[in-house]
Amino acid sequence: MIIRSFKHDIYWSLVWVVIVTIMGLATPYMNKLVFDLVSVWGLPSIHSQSVIINMLQTMMPQTHTLWWLAGFILLGKMLTEVLASTSGLFRQRSWLKLLLLMSERMPILTMSHLLKLSMGHHLKENTSKQIAKIDRGVNAASELTDRVFSRLLPEMFVIPAYIIVLMILEWRVGLLSLVLGALGIWWSLYDHRSLTPHRKKMESLYQQSTTISYEALSNIATVQAFGRESHEHHRIATALSEIRQVELIQCTRTMKGGYLREGMTNICGVLVILIGLLGLEAQTLTLGTLVMLLQLSDRLIRSCRNMTQEWLEIGRYQESLIPLMDLLDTVPEIISLPTALTVGSIEGGIHFDDVTFSYDHNDPAVKHINFIIKPGQMMALVGPSGSGKSTLVSLLLRAYDPQEGAILIDGRDLRVLDLETYRAQLGIVPQQVEIFSVSIEENIAYGKSDASQEEVIASATLAGAHDFIVSKPNGYQSIVGERGLDLSGGERQRIGIARAILRNPKVLIFDEATSSLDVLSERKIQEALETLRRGRTTIVIAHRFSTIQRADYVVVMDRSRVVAQGTHAQLREGNALFRELERLQNTDVIRA
Repeated sequence: MIIRSFKHDIYWSLVWVVIVTIMGLATPYMNKLVFDLVSVWGLPSIHSQSVIINMLQTMMPQTHTLWWLAGFILLGKMLTEVLASTSGLFRQRSWLKLLLLMSERMPILTMSHLLKLSMGHHLKENTSKQIAKIDRGVNAASELTDRVFSRLLPEMFVIPAYIIVLMILEWRVGLLSLVLGALGIWWSLYDHRSLTPHRKKMESLYQQSTTISYEALSNIATVQAFGRESHEHHRIATALSEIRQVELIQCTRTMKGGYLREGMTNICGVLVILIGLLGLEAQTLTLGTLVMLLQLSDRLIRSCRNMTQEWLEIGRYQESLIPLMDLLDTVPEIISLPTALTVGSIEGGIHFDDVTFSYDHNDPAVKHINFIIKPGQMMALVGPSGSGKSTLVSLLLRAYDPQEGAILIDGRDLRVLDLETYRAQLGIVPQQVEIFSVSIEENIAYGKSDASQEEVIASATLAGAHDFIVSKPNGYQSIVGERGLDLSGGERQRIGIARAILRNPKVLIFDEATSSLDVLSERKIQEALETLRRGRTTIVIAHRFSTIQRADYVVVMDRSRVVAQGTHAQLREGNALFRELERLQNTDVIRA
């Protein structure tokens, strides 16, 4: 998926790598001609051993032949150098463009994929570890792109090309280069395999240290309240110390391998010079050919050394990229089918038809749930904590799909509807309202980004939030702290209610939405709710029976099942659990 996004840029990067490799051979060849010319110039009476020089001589004017030959060769050398530099510039630009594109698109692709994953995935996965995977994975992808296209691939093209040319010029030098290249590759693979366990351990330690830091800062109030600063400092220091120890092992192994490879390439360089001198003595090589051999062999030796080193470094970044690739390979559990129906509008009729769902595929969170909400009705869900009320809301939002049964909206299974357009019909005020680090106005308008300021103010007024908002220094433009830490619990919930009101949904869901409000504020919200719910299907999860009394219909849950249904009056008379819940709630109100 990722490679396809950059295939055009990768293609052109490869094209320029090939061109630069060819120009890399052209430059030493022009140097060969220069030194062959020097031989002829120094001993003009002796016939040159270079076939090319002899051929060029016959093509030059008869007067000042050597000068004409020198001018022709030097002009060719200059043009070759210019073309080599120009192609190198284009190659550098192509991989730089690829690098910048990858740095831009990788985070976008990753976040886009993560936002499509189901709520179940995000509940199972540690948020800080996912952030660490993204951060280190994106950095690793950029670094790999840099190393592969600017360093490794050029060497991989250069090595076989240079070996072939060396074989043609002097088979012994070519054979020696081939052996050196094979040894270098084998050595790199060996080091890569032996260092892989250390790299995996280090990647795990990096994720662990990020998690510790993230949790310590995100729970700073708790850390300071319990005086655990030193404890968190020790945890972070311990994790970083383990990283340093593993890093030291890797660096030591890499340095030892580099030292041995350096010695081997130096010996190889001396052997190339010896073979060249023997060829020069036997007159099987010209001076220019010897110079070209030395240049190519030196370049080949450096390429082998660079390739083995880059291969080891790539292995290091590969371990950081693997967790990100695994994350991107995670298939979203909740998706819109290709044949999904676009939801233009809904009436709001809801039917839970024998719904069973389990988070872990073992103990059901809800079992055989059956009830119907008519369009425009207000239904209340009551029951002890853990009875499955919030799970039903999650299923209705299609954060999960039931394992058995179906949830129907206006007679259509949720699974055949387009996810985005269906959710656009819903508005929810959760017990814990999520607040973003933007202005209060932007937080309220989150579900309707094109809302006017007048609409935002009207929604906030209806939710009982306008007075506290305008009392802040910058009013609706006040920036709230991270996760809304600048707001009280009641203020957060009022903003959440205003957000839902502004969205103007067909189905409105209140999940303990007034739990953090005082009695007076709750009464105002209930009055607003009476106005807001007209013409809408409304689901309320509440322990406060003052809210439940207003419902048209009440569903009582216990131990993951529906145990009773009816009006408030019917349940008070006919259900013992409902009476007990009401008695306990009234007791809490009296104590408060």
